[in-house]
Amino acid sequence: MVHFQTFYTGFLAQGTGSIYSSFEERSIFAIRDVLGRCVGFGGRIFHKEDKRDKYYNSKDAPLFQKGHLLFGLDIAKQEMKNKGFAFLVEGYTDCVAMVKHGYKNVVATLGTACTQEHLKLLSRYVKTLYVLYDGDAAGQKAILRMVELCWNVNLDLKIVHFSKKEDPDSFLSRGESLQPLIDSSND
Repeated sequence: MVHFQTFYTGFLAQGTGSIYSSFEERSIFAIRDVLGRCVGFGGRIFHKEDKRDKYYNSKDAPLFQKGHLLFGLDIAKQEMKNKGFAFLVEGYTDCVAMVKHGYKNVVATLGTACTQEHLKLLSRYVKTLYVLYDGDAAGQKAILRMVELCWNVNLDLKIVHFSKKEDPDSFLSRGESLQPLIDSSND
């Protein structure tokens, strides 16, 4: 018997005569709230030929609202407080890659745009936010939308620039250092 919470988080769904998962053929990440409680799941495609959306998340529910949750915040919040700044990336794999390379004050939006609620949450822990979004057009557009939102919650925004086909995960995977990009970030 499948536990009710599994259905509720959108991990499994009832189809016409069978149970299926939209997370099939994806790397799956547990999404936790600020207290560390698992409230949903996120999935990212891993086959290059997969034509589905890059990210898929549990459906919105009382405990799972993408616009209010940040991947990794439960683990990063103490380091963020200690350093006074945080790194914000677009996806789970970017977040995991940065932690793997020693950046412990990093969080990710859930494959969605950054919201006012995300920034209010971050402003509880930091004064400065470094944004490391993908170098593609969508990433750059998201950064422009974020400028006013940061102003509204009194966060200093620093932009770390990547080339058009680059993101933190691919950059770090090549053995590159983020420090020169961080040092030359723009406000």
